[in-house]
Order: sequence, then structure tokens, then C-alpha cells
Amino acid sequence: MKSPYNMHSPTSISEKCEIGNLDAWLEREVASLMNQEDRILIEMIIPNILRMVRFAEESILLWPGCDRVPPHGERQRIHKYPDDLKKRLKAKGVTMDIRSKP
Repeated sequence: MKSPYNMHSPTSISEKCEIGNLDAWLEREVASLMNQEDRILIEMIIPNILRMVRFAEESILLWPGCDRVPPHGERQRIHKYPDDLKKRLKAKGVTMDIRSKP
């Protein structure tokens, strides 16, 4: 059963993410997994996640409307970056990806 929290995802979460209490939310999510092998693997990875994943220093790619989901009745949505972000990326020589990826 897919949840209303990420309906367009091929995977799902069982409940809304609690930003203020991520540890408890994650524990409940892991406990809700049906597959024992998956639970064991995730429980081994979680304590070591910072050794395996690098997180961005800034969440600059998470602005309102930052998606490529086409409005109802349209075939695709072109990705548009905010002007201030375009300037910052250009100054660093970063090529922006403007392809549509529905």
C-alpha cells in the first residue's frame, strides 16, 4: 500500500517524516519493513551513514516548485533555476541541467 507522503515514488514510507524526531520516525519505518534481511541491512547502515554519504553544505536545490512534474494537461515541464542560483553556478563554472525528466 502506497502512502500519501510520496505517492509518485516507486517505494513508499509508512508515515509522514518527523523532522524534529528523525530517529524515532526512522526506527518505526525500519520496523515496518516486511523483509527481515532488509531490516538487518538498514540497521547496520544507519549508525554508519555519515561515513557512507556526503550531504550538501547548503540545500540550494530545494526551492518551492523545484520539480519536473508537468502541470495537469501538459506533456512536460522544463526545469528552471532561480536567477540568483544561475549566477552562483555560472561563477563556479557549473553547467546547469535543464533537461525535462518526468
